[in-house]
Amino acid sequence: MKTLPFFIFIFCMGFYSCQKNNEVKEMPTYKVPVVLDTLKESLERRNVFRLQTADYKCLYLGEYRDTIYTCLPHPDDAYPEEKTSYHGDPKSEDVVIHIDTTKIISNHTYLLGQNANDFYTKKYQSFPVIVFNKGKDSLTVGSGNHLRLILEAKNKSGNWMPIEEKYMYMCGTFLRFITVPPNQIVVTSVPIDSGNFRTKLRLRFNDILSHEFSGSINQSQFLIN
Repeated sequence: MKTLPFFIFIFCMGFYSCQKNNEVKEMPTYKVPVVLDTLKESLERRNVFRLQTADYKCLYLGEYRDTIYTCLPHPDDAYPEEKTSYHGDPKSEDVVIHIDTTKIISNHTYLLGQNANDFYTKKYQSFPVIVFNKGKDSLTVGSGNHLRLILEAKNKSGNWMPIEEKYMYMCGTFLRFITVPPNQIVVTSVPIDSGNFRTKLRLRFNDILSHEFSGSINQSQFLIN
């Protein structure tokens, strides 16, 4: 039955959200959806050498399911009208961000190369990211087709620093919002980087933090362009 795991998911998230944002967040133990990729192709880890632009596309938006299949990111007009109007920014007690480091899916992203004008698109290995609205109201988590997430990493001094800058649309006149109704989820993916610096990483959405996970990056990713 799908109903029981769903209520376990909500119940355990209530305990998880009680932690303060400044505290170290442990890996949650609730049952999360299994996110699988429909694209069958060889993928490599991302290897970049400068601060990147956050590119967290919406791969699924809707009700909780035991298994979610992702494919190409939805176009901006793929959401019903009730999910495209502004409903206010989430509060930390209303949202849980979970990174599933046990599964690998593809990440569709554009990258900034070593030259300032060097942009290119490529698919890389990534971890599924599940953002769950456990509040009573609908919440706005992004616009167009991008969630407002930023990847952070600990530097050599042990301080959390962003290794991405916010995604900015050139024009927002007809831009629609990504809104998550109560008890529903949105799925995206975070690239798996390679590099010579082993550290801890996490995702941030305003003051809302995910749990930490281990990874490798290049220290030049901390540098602001």
